[in-house]
Amino acid sequence: MSIRNYLMAAVAAIAMIPAAGAQAGLTGGTVTVSWQAYVLGSYYGGPYTVAVGPGVEVTNLGAFPAENPTMNVDLTNTGAIITDIRDGGPYANPGIGGFHGVVFSNFHAPNGDLETFHGVTVTSVNWGTGDATAAQFGTAWSDSRVWFDQYNVYVDLEGLSTSTANTLTLAFDVVPEPASMSVLGAGLLGLAAVARRRRG
Repeated sequence: MSIRNYLMAAVAAIAMIPAAGAQAGLTGGTVTVSWQAYVLGSYYGGPYTVAVGPGVEVTNLGAFPAENPTMNVDLTNTGAIITDIRDGGPYANPGIGGFHGVVFSNFHAPNGDLETFHGVTVTSVNWGTGDATAAQFGTAWSDSRVWFDQYNVYVDLEGLSTSTANTLTLAFDVVPEPASMSVLGAGLLGLAAVARRRRG
């Protein structure tokens, strides 16, 4: 088979792979959930890697959950629902600074492919600030408290009051990264190199 025919076959194979922009569902896959405090990467709850399915996947998430449970996390096919389970003061005194909240990471599709984030949306929020300390520092909910990078979603609750009335619903836009794509890409580069050498 000629190099040209190899390239045409490779292009045809790529065309058969689902479009990279197609949003993937989470059900049947796995997600890692953690509570991180003061600085990102400082784990005070978890990390817990859970299978996404019916029911609440993570209960009593928070700093030292056996003594001070903070919230439950229910992962859905399209996102997550965070429910506060404690009434009390704010999530860390805002004067301390830093990050205090939930991190979602390592999303894997049911077939094991690692998924990347293309967006996260706050679809509903009921998170009050009815605490004297929180009011003192002027903290309030803002959608800017939720952001993402290629493999993680961050929810910063620093300074917000805890209340069993608090709920937050997120929608994730995740896209699978099939390992076969990288293999095909390496193969195409190799074929292109061979073609250049033959022409030379």
